[in-house]
Amino acid sequence: MERPLLPIVATIVWGLLFVPGALSLLFAVGMGFDAPGAATNPGTYITIAVAASFPILCLLSIAGSWIVWGWGRGVHSTRVAQVSVLTACLPLIPVLFFVLNSVTSFSSPHGIHVTTFTPPGR
Repeated sequence: MERPLLPIVATIVWGLLFVPGALSLLFAVGMGFDAPGAATNPGTYITIAVAASFPILCLLSIAGSWIVWGWGRGVHSTRVAQVSVLTACLPLIPVLFFVLNSVTSFSSPHGIHVTTFTPPGR
């Protein structure tokens, strides 16, 4: 019988990171719009939406890993292994977004220390 190593690891890792992810979401929503002009900045809305997706993707990854493991038990296929790994790595999508966001300053196009956003054409 195949052991559910990947679902166990996904459950432990994403289960532990779910709580701080959900708590940081409260701060992100509460403080994301406190800077002048933040409510008119589309990057702010995208960043909040991606932050909201992290705890949701943690739960989907845990459930999905177990579902894929149960579905693929006894089937030794490369496709099942790929789906299993992709399902376990779902919460890495927002992590990758924030890494790229910190490099490109997507949500703050005028620099990371600028607190005001003026839409183009004003």
